[in-house]
Amino acid sequence: MKKLMKKIFTKDNCKTLVMLMLLATFINLIIECFNRASLFKGFGHMLTKPQVFFYNVLVILITLSITFLTRRRVFVATLLSILWIGFGITNFIILSNRVTPFTATDFTLLGDGTTILTKYFNGFQIGLVIVAAILLVVGLVSLWRRAPIYKNKISYLRNIVIVGIITVVVTLFTQVALSTNVLAANFGNIADAYKDYGFVYCFVNSLVNTGMNKPKDYSPTAIDEITSKTLESKKKVETEVKKPNIIMLQLESLFDVTTLKDVKFSKDPLPNLHKLSSEFTSGYLTVPSIGAGTANTEFEAITGMNLDFFGPGEYPYKTILKETTAESAAYNLKELGYGTHAIHNNDGTFYGRNKVFANLGFDTFTSLEYMNPIEENPTGWAKDKILIKEILNTLKSTEEQDYIYTISVQGHGKYPNNPSGDLQSDETSDEATNEAAEEALHDAAKAEAADIALTKEQLLKEYSSSPDYIKVDGFDEEKDYAFEYYVNQIHEMDQFVADLINELSKTNEDVVLVLFGDHLPTFGIEQEDLAANTLYDTPYVIWDNMNLPKKDKNLEAYQLNAYVLEQLNIDNGTLTKLHQNERDNEDYLSAFELLQYDMLYGKREIYGEVNPFEPTDIKMGIYDEKLTKVIEEEDRIVVKGEYFTPYSRVLINDEIIDTIYVSPNEVSIEKHELHQGDLISVGQVDGNYVLSKTNEYIYGSN
Repeated sequence: MKKLMKKIFTKDNCKTLVMLMLLATFINLIIECFNRASLFKGFGHMLTKPQVFFYNVLVILITLSITFLTRRRVFVATLLSILWIGFGITNFIILSNRVTPFTATDFTLLGDGTTILTKYFNGFQIGLVIVAAILLVVGLVSLWRRAPIYKNKISYLRNIVIVGIITVVVTLFTQVALSTNVLAANFGNIADAYKDYGFVYCFVNSLVNTGMNKPKDYSPTAIDEITSKTLESKKKVETEVKKPNIIMLQLESLFDVTTLKDVKFSKDPLPNLHKLSSEFTSGYLTVPSIGAGTANTEFEAITGMNLDFFGPGEYPYKTILKETTAESAAYNLKELGYGTHAIHNNDGTFYGRNKVFANLGFDTFTSLEYMNPIEENPTGWAKDKILIKEILNTLKSTEEQDYIYTISVQGHGKYPNNPSGDLQSDETSDEATNEAAEEALHDAAKAEAADIALTKEQLLKEYSSSPDYIKVDGFDEEKDYAFEYYVNQIHEMDQFVADLINELSKTNEDVVLVLFGDHLPTFGIEQEDLAANTLYDTPYVIWDNMNLPKKDKNLEAYQLNAYVLEQLNIDNGTLTKLHQNERDNEDYLSAFELLQYDMLYGKREIYGEVNPFEPTDIKMGIYDEKLTKVIEEEDRIVVKGEYFTPYSRVLINDEIIDTIYVSPNEVSIEKHELHQGDLISVGQVDGNYVLSKTNEYIYGSN
């Protein structure tokens, strides 16, 4: 054995291994400094948690050991080092904008990220990133040409053995570390986990630990036992099922700021929420994330499923729900004749909702591209008051009862750091916007250009000088203005809720409105800062016009839908019955995990080994946009129709053309040379993605 090891670990290989070990240590130290946004804290982590630090070094070493298999060792080692440090920098940037760190799932959000990039970074910052990327590519090309090449003969078999030995050592170390609690397999708080167990381990875990692991006691017998013991309907037959319109209103970053210790407000930021909480069923929801993860709270509330059963950092919207349908509140209520709708005043493609909602049983999805007129807050997010009109129009669009899941966006970060507008605004982009606005608007609409011409700095100053503006005292000095801005946004959202309820009260139909926050905002709030609740608790209220009894209860987000339906004597759905019948029982979570695995990844024993849920033919928006006329003028082409919005774009043979929005009945484009048979339509466009389009006009057919 000793002779064999000497043959494998030659003097040259040992020297290379030591160099790689030192390099891995340096890389991990840099990454941990970025992970903690502090040079001193990075070194502190290395000294206070040496086992964890050393383990992360070994994981990096596995990747660097690939250099044993190539002659371009310097180039490959440099490339891998840049990649790892690049991940560390990416994590640092992400943590500066949200609480949850960089995970493997973020790679699936790259397409979505481009749609909100300008809301997080200004043009100068984006330009720096582009310049840095170009310089990096140029540098790597130069290194490829000039870096020294390993000239000795490579014994690939021997070197593969070295890579294998390193991998085995890390695997054994992993098992020991997990069994001794040096590392954890699952993360209750992913942000804390990245600090406790290191970026490298947590990031790799998010890469390989995806989906749900098969429970050890999963079997047809186990599912049958759950079915017979826990899923039988327990509602009283003689009790009438109530079937009101059900509106779920998920409010972006809403939490009760008055629960913060030692923070004072010039007036109650959430007067309507507090009043509703005292009069109607209310409590707190435990949501799956902090500072980000809207889609995951949404996932739990719609499906009744538990995100804790998935791997760390996963977004089911970007993984399993792209591949299959899943039982949901929408599918279950369709059994009772409900129309099912989703509304969101943000981009339709974000988190892939335009496709995922079809796999969750929704008939329609009204996203920002179908809303008009849109008013934005100073940081560029659509104000929530537009949702009143959309909810009422959706209720009117059907004869049957409706289930409407509404997702708001007004309270979204990034929040400005000071009254001078220190966020992503820059003069170049503002000037471009103003110039475009001047060219786009006709003489009759020139008055609107004055509003568009306001810079974000001016908007923020005007906003903070309003007589209704709430002042905050006692919050973190460095984040004082950002938090004050946020408080005023949720104050507006609170008023929006009151206005919505006022309109719903005028309807002659039974309505249940469930309002709740999706997660706490990104302000670095710690548990000790709260006088009540936890960092994962957001408020909820169940308002109704039916005189339902007040039954306050704190819930998990995945229990909310079942609890609402329980008040209506509705128990349709596998997980609805489980949550209603078993939530207080000892075996609740184990049965829950078995069912969820079976429904998403198993054999679907609960459904007789078939998937009973077909994707819906989801309709974007509730109206049929129409093209009625194309008029060629001297300097432009005018397109007439119905239900146009600022997101409408003229399509010529499916090519997106720069379009000027004039009114809900008119858009126009610059003069184009059209040919016999050209197909002209108008599409609702998110970036470069056409969500839907009108009927087609064939040029020259008349």
